[in-house]
Amino acid sequence: MLDTKGPEIRTGFLVDHAPIHLVKGQHLEILTDYSVQGDNTRIACSYKELPNTVGPGDQILIADGSLVTKVRE
Repeated sequence: MLDTKGPEIRTGFLVDHAPIHLVKGQHLEILTDYSVQGDNTRIACSYKELPNTVGPGDQILIADGSLVTKVRE
């Protein structure tokens, strides 16, 4: 079988380790500074090359595709 998924990206810690709630259509900033603690407006990720890998209009699948994001910039 062929595994076609992209890189495994880990998210950083969240403020107070609290779950976040996202609303369809909202903006979510994904940062490559893993020291940033996330909230419902931004999260950190472990993939430093993310800005060089995706562009406007691309999709980023989170949690095995249960959350689909669209790159704005």
